[in-house]
Amino acid sequence: ILPVLSAIFYVMAADYISDLDIRYYVSGSICFTAVDACVGGISTLVSSERRFGTLHTTIGSVFQPFYLFLGRILYWCGIGYFRFQIVFFFLFFLFMPERLTLGVWLKCSLVYFLICIALSGIGYLIGIIGLHKRNIIGICGLVESLLLLFSEIYFPKEQLLPYARNLCCLSPLYYGVKVCRSILVYDRYDATFSNIAFMLVLGGMYMVMGNVYFHFIKNRILMQGQSEQFLRKLEWVFNFFQKQEDVVLLWRPHPLMVETARAMNPEAVEPYLKLV
Repeated sequence: ILPVLSAIFYVMAADYISDLDIRYYVSGSICFTAVDACVGGISTLVSSERRFGTLHTTIGSVFQPFYLFLGRILYWCGIGYFRFQIVFFFLFFLFMPERLTLGVWLKCSLVYFLICIALSGIGYLIGIIGLHKRNIIGICGLVESLLLLFSEIYFPKEQLLPYARNLCCLSPLYYGVKVCRSILVYDRYDATFSNIAFMLVLGGMYMVMGNVYFHFIKNRILMQGQSEQFLRKLEWVFNFFQKQEDVVLLWRPHPLMVETARAMNPEAVEPYLKLV
């Protein structure tokens, strides 16, 4: 809804808007939709699969096979791309129909997907954190705000405090904004390829960080998933025998079950004691 409302505002203020403003807005729309799709979308999708079956599939498919995780990226990139296309065709058709060419459309689409590929690494890292922290809505909002703050999409980095300016170099979106404005606004390509390289390398580094972090929490996450599955099965068994009048269940748990759970998965102890 927001891109459409913004485009309507541009139509209402058409007399005060130049072609440069339109190109700035289109380049910003590429970055906004990419951030929302990749950081928010991918991280939420990865972190939401906490059940053991789907979680094990997600863990095994992040890199082997790679196509399943790639499908997740393309899914959320496609959603953001549809939103961006509404703004792109609406504004260019109304204000700059002469620039609505196949070449411009291909360049905008390519830049969008390159930014999505870079930002998907951050989305993956946040999603892996969400496997452990359970709720990442606040983390997603904070990371998206920081990405936009340190990307020069609102203002030049020279307006930041001196010690905060170097933080821009840690954001793939910072280089993505440079690429967008170089191609769409200024029609310059002198530093475009180097910015694309920096952007993709940073995105890959965040994905590697997510993979390393997952290596340390994998056993605990899988154990939590197995514990939840075990407790659901146990509850089902108890409920089944409670409904029977001619059958008795002799429940003999292992004497070290509680102590083992306290040592290896303390979060499962209280639900287990309540159940039994």
